[in-house]
Amino acid sequence: MTVGAYATYLAIVLGSVGGAPFTEVRYVPALLWTVGGAIGAAIALQVLGSAAKIFAYHRDFQSW
Repeated sequence: MTVGAYATYLAIVLGSVGGAPFTEVRYVPALLWTVGGAIGAAIALQVLGSAAKIFAYHRDFQSW
């Protein structure tokens, strides 16, 4: 998850450089969006994983 978020951040920032110097690139919005997106994705994956475990537990329990 972290590597994907960092790769996305680098792609956005390096893609927005154009011909400008690196010191003039607006990196803060991209940083905030990628960190927020990574946190949101991690939470969503955790919830989905927990829901899948609960569903599997109830399915196995009802088959007895």
